[in-house]
Amino acid sequence: MSSSVEEELLKEFLYPQSGMLFKEEIIGPIFCKPKLIPLKSVTLEKLESMQQEGLEKMKQMEAQRIATEKQEAEDSAAAAAVSTEGGKIGEGIGDQKRTDIWAADES
Repeated sequence: MSSSVEEELLKEFLYPQSGMLFKEEIIGPIFCKPKLIPLKSVTLEKLESMQQEGLEKMKQMEAQRIATEKQEAEDSAAAAAVSTEGGKIGEGIGDQKRTDIWAADES
């Protein structure tokens, strides 16, 4: 009889009050905010801005060059007009002859 008593004492019963119960976990999707990836990297944006600034400077330099060429053309035209008028006046007054000196334009 002693063995039956010992067997009853050695039996373990798991109830929620006396033990730990585990519930099976269900894995499901977890929704989070979408992460937006930039279309252009920071380095690419810097390179594009540097290229744009370079183009703007080139346009400004070209506009400046054209403006100076126009000014030089106007100045040379005005100087030519003054020299031809001066020659006509000088010839009529005292029959003075001027030497015509021609120089090539440096362009």
